[in-house]
Amino acid sequence: MAIDLAEFSYSVHQNAIDKGFWNENNGVNFYIKQCAMIHSEVSEITEAIAKGHGEKIVTEMADTIIRICDLWAGMNHAGLIKTDLESQLKEKSQYNKTRPYMHGKLA
Repeated sequence: MAIDLAEFSYSVHQNAIDKGFWNENNGVNFYIKQCAMIHSEVSEITEAIAKGHGEKIVTEMADTIIRICDLWAGMNHAGLIKTDLESQLKEKSQYNKTRPYMHGKLA
Protein backbone atom coordinates (compact mmCIF):
# COMPACT_ATOMS: atom_id res chain seq x y z
CA MET A 1 0.00 0.00 0.00
CA ALA A 2 1.50 3.29 -1.09
CA ILE A 3 0.87 6.36 1.03
CA ASP A 4 0.76 9.91 -0.26
CA LEU A 5 2.83 11.48 2.51
CA ALA A 6 1.39 14.99 2.18
CA GLU A 7 -2.18 13.68 2.15
CA PHE A 8 -1.46 11.48 5.16
CA SER A 9 0.22 14.36 7.00
CA TYR A 10 -2.70 16.72 6.42
CA SER A 11 -5.11 13.98 7.50
CA VAL A 12 -3.37 13.35 10.83
CA HIS A 13 -2.97 17.10 11.30
CA GLN A 14 -6.69 17.67 10.75
CA ASN A 15 -7.42 14.98 13.31
CA ALA A 16 -5.09 16.72 15.79
CA ILE A 17 -6.95 20.00 15.16
CA ASP A 18 -10.31 18.26 15.59
CA LYS A 19 -9.13 16.78 18.90
CA GLY A 20 -8.06 20.20 20.22
CA PHE A 21 -4.28 19.84 19.99
CA TRP A 22 -3.84 22.85 17.66
CA ASN A 23 -5.33 26.33 17.71
CA GLU A 24 -4.79 29.70 16.06
CA ASN A 25 -2.26 30.87 18.69
CA ASN A 26 0.55 28.40 18.03
CA GLY A 27 3.97 29.98 18.43
CA VAL A 28 7.60 29.00 18.84
CA ASN A 29 7.03 27.45 22.27
CA PHE A 30 4.21 25.32 20.87
CA TYR A 31 6.43 23.98 18.08
CA ILE A 32 9.22 23.28 20.58
CA LYS A 33 6.69 21.35 22.70
CA GLN A 34 5.66 19.36 19.64
CA CYS A 35 9.33 18.43 19.06
CA ALA A 36 9.56 17.34 22.69
CA MET A 37 6.51 15.13 22.15
CA ILE A 38 8.25 13.53 19.15
CA HIS A 39 11.26 12.91 21.39
CA SER A 40 8.92 11.36 23.96
CA GLU A 41 7.60 8.94 21.34
CA VAL A 42 11.18 7.95 20.43
CA SER A 43 11.81 7.31 24.13
CA GLU A 44 8.78 5.02 24.15
CA ILE A 45 10.32 3.08 21.25
CA THR A 46 13.52 2.73 23.27
CA GLU A 47 11.59 1.51 26.30
CA ALA A 48 9.62 -1.02 24.23
CA ILE A 49 12.88 -2.37 22.76
CA ALA A 50 14.49 -2.60 26.19
CA LYS A 51 11.49 -4.51 27.56
CA GLY A 52 11.24 -6.76 24.49
CA HIS A 53 7.69 -5.66 23.73
CA GLY A 54 7.71 -6.67 20.04
CA GLU A 55 4.68 -5.13 18.38
CA LYS A 56 4.61 -2.19 20.83
CA ILE A 57 7.86 -1.10 19.16
CA VAL A 58 6.03 -0.74 15.84
CA THR A 59 3.11 1.06 17.49
CA GLU A 60 5.49 3.60 19.02
CA MET A 61 7.26 4.00 15.66
CA ALA A 62 3.88 4.78 14.11
CA ASP A 63 3.14 7.32 16.87
CA THR A 64 6.49 9.00 16.14
CA ILE A 65 5.82 9.22 12.41
CA ILE A 66 2.30 10.55 13.01
CA ARG A 67 3.65 13.30 15.29
CA ILE A 68 6.33 14.26 12.75
CA CYS A 69 3.77 14.37 9.93
CA ASP A 70 1.38 16.41 12.08
CA LEU A 71 4.11 18.93 12.92
CA TRP A 72 5.18 19.23 9.28
CA ALA A 73 1.59 19.76 8.10
CA GLY A 74 0.88 22.32 10.81
CA MET A 75 4.03 24.31 10.13
CA ASN A 76 3.49 24.03 6.38
CA HIS A 77 -0.11 25.21 6.72
CA ALA A 78 1.08 28.15 8.84
CA GLY A 79 3.60 29.09 6.11
CA LEU A 80 6.59 28.53 8.40
CA ILE A 81 8.05 25.87 6.11
CA LYS A 82 7.51 25.43 2.41
CA THR A 83 9.54 22.34 1.54
CA ASP A 84 7.55 19.25 0.64
CA LEU A 85 8.30 16.52 3.20
CA GLU A 86 8.24 13.65 0.69
CA SER A 87 10.66 15.33 -1.71
CA GLN A 88 12.95 16.23 1.20
CA LEU A 89 12.94 12.61 2.38
CA LYS A 90 13.91 11.46 -1.10
CA GLU A 91 16.58 14.15 -1.45
CA LYS A 92 18.11 13.42 1.97
CA SER A 93 18.04 9.67 1.31
CA GLN A 94 19.91 10.17 -1.98
CA TYR A 95 22.43 12.48 -0.29
CA ASN A 96 23.06 9.91 2.46
CA LYS A 97 24.06 7.39 -0.25
CA THR A 98 26.98 9.67 -1.17
CA ARG A 99 28.32 9.91 2.37
CA PRO A 100 31.29 7.82 3.51
CA TYR A 101 30.99 4.70 5.63
CA MET A 102 29.52 5.67 9.03
CA HIS A 103 29.67 9.23 7.66
CA GLY A 104 33.41 9.25 8.32
CA LYS A 105 33.05 8.81 12.08
CA LEU A 106 34.80 6.25 14.22
CA ALA A 107 32.56 3.65 15.82
